[in-house]
Amino acid sequence: MKNRSVANHATDETPGSISAGVQLPVKAVGRPRKYASDAERKAAYLERHDLVQLNLRVTRALDEALDAYMARHAADGAGLTKSQVVENLIKSQLLRKR
Repeated sequence: MKNRSVANHATDETPGSISAGVQLPVKAVGRPRKYASDAERKAAYLERHDLVQLNLRVTRALDEALDAYMARHAADGAGLTKSQVVENLIKSQLLRKR
């Protein structure tokens, strides 16, 4: 039979069937998971790319201004994320040699 559930159903209801009541094994479909959970996957990504997570609180006005900045520069094909913009600003303005 094409479908195991149909095969299981047919063997259960066929009178006098030798395999009545015997369930066929169900095979896992697809590739097995590499990580047990999403948290483990995220931790592995951060480790692989040598990243740390930094939570940043800003005012709504600053967030809106940053969104506007990113919208203007998205047309240029820059395609930067907010994290990349903040990282570049820290490197170029706070950590620069004077």
